[in-house]
Amino acid sequence: EICCQYASNNHDGEGGLTRRAAFAWWRPRLSGSLEDDSLQEYKYFKRDMLVPALKEVNEITDIEVELIEHRVGRRIGEIQFRVRKKEKPGLPLTATSFMDLRLVEQLIALGINKPAAEKICRTDDTSVIARTIAFTQARLATGKALASPAAYFTKALREQWAVTDHSAKPAAISIRHVVQTSQQPAIKPGLPLTESVDRPVLTEGADAAGAEPPLPWLVNYEAYLQMPEVKQAELLETYKAMPGNPFAQEVKKNGLFKKLVRVHFGQWIGGQV
Repeated sequence: EICCQYASNNHDGEGGLTRRAAFAWWRPRLSGSLEDDSLQEYKYFKRDMLVPALKEVNEITDIEVELIEHRVGRRIGEIQFRVRKKEKPGLPLTATSFMDLRLVEQLIALGINKPAAEKICRTDDTSVIARTIAFTQARLATGKALASPAAYFTKALREQWAVTDHSAKPAAISIRHVVQTSQQPAIKPGLPLTESVDRPVLTEGADAAGAEPPLPWLVNYEAYLQMPEVKQAELLETYKAMPGNPFAQEVKKNGLFKKLVRVHFGQWIGGQV
């Protein structure tokens, strides 16, 4: 408590200095005992009380205390203490200090627990994570049974399925081309989505070796994300105002966050461009 009073002082950048006084003055104030013990030698007081106390204070408090001894001949005539405030190291601002909370929420929606989702977002490339989420959602949209979306996503991320199979294909296929080649009827307002809506359709962008092409709605949606913000806003407002749109209120409340909404929107937007 005595040393804390001097922590804010700073003598030549070396910290604050307490008063300089004889051992007889310090002993009762540090020991808490008013009994006269003038015969006690300083070396034993230092060994049994000062050194352990200094060690404890320096370990568990926010100050550092250093003992300064002033000799008179061969004996310690006076003592005082130098007090410094401990510096609190700042956390480095690195790319791993931040994470995309929206990606975390999408991973949780796939069944991944929050700590694991946050770890993924801190350690993996966000663009790869986003593409792998879209890849997994596209797989779910086919309607085929999937025992564990979380496990499927984890394997897809580890083996880079989304990057290997689909990284270059969406950009090579225009929205209009998908609409013309998909041979799928346009979605009528108010009709529920069926399995045929999400079924993959082979287009000129498909891999000749037989790799599954990207779903039309996903291609349309990714092309929408590449549009100017003004065009995006215009299309979204038109979609929300579409008569009989079953997701109008959901879009007004949460935007295109839910997968089912994005599927419906991706199918709808193909006929708008």
